[in-house]
Amino acid sequence: MRNILQKSIQETYHFGLKKRGIYFLGFLFFFALSLYLFLITAIMQYFFDFPFKWDSYSIGYIVGKGWMHISMLFFMIFFNTIIFCFIGAFFTLVFFHSIKKDGLAEDINSYLKWKKLAEFISEEYIKMLLLFIPFTLVFLIVTMILSMPSFLLGGVLARSTQINQLVILFIVGLLDSLILSGIFLKIGFSFPIIVYEKSEVIESLKRSERLTKGFYIEIWTTIAVFMFFAFMANFLVSYVGILLGCMTLLQFLINSILVVPLGVILTNRIYLNLKGIEYKNAP
Repeated sequence: MRNILQKSIQETYHFGLKKRGIYFLGFLFFFALSLYLFLITAIMQYFFDFPFKWDSYSIGYIVGKGWMHISMLFFMIFFNTIIFCFIGAFFTLVFFHSIKKDGLAEDINSYLKWKKLAEFISEEYIKMLLLFIPFTLVFLIVTMILSMPSFLLGGVLARSTQINQLVILFIVGLLDSLILSGIFLKIGFSFPIIVYEKSEVIESLKRSERLTKGFYIEIWTTIAVFMFFAFMANFLVSYVGILLGCMTLLQFLINSILVVPLGVILTNRIYLNLKGIEYKNAP
């Protein structure tokens, strides 16, 4: 376990310093999602004739309007999820391809590297999208199921200070994320497999399962360590955001520019370390 855990975390740290161009790509990801959320929020406000803000109050208001509004809300959430998949599949290819050897993350100003990335995306985008859409929909359903117990905390949160609410949500969010990572771990490496091995969708899922076989605890522990530090960073940023009155913006920014790129690098390093072990054990 120590081999994968320590090696992957150390390599993520060193690659995070070396491939600094990935943080610029993270900013582009932030910009794209911000524009998407701005447009989709405007659409939601138009349809519901209400200053929708993606919070429990807005959702509660719409639910109280009856089945027609509830149906429209679910349709809009489904539509938003599909649009997000198009964006997510694109940036998944961008991130994983950019941290390859001689990838765009090493020299963000290289025209040839941008050209190679564009050519690669045009070749592999459909496959990544076909993987991303069902994965995201299942992930969303499981997330909603796991979130149900959180509604029991509604009364506690209502009586708590904003800081105490942040602590409670931090703990619940971390636990949910650890459970989700455990559920999807065996197929999670199908994303880098499509990028680096150019496998078909079904084969990438099977390949991910074979690659992680026998290393479930080691991989989950590695991811858990990363998630803990990611949530701690989010907690500190959220606390500062509360004081400055811009918590959501800061959370969105830190996750897009820092947490997501580092998460991609960690996934890349675990994948390559697993391939190295597979190669050593090959007959």
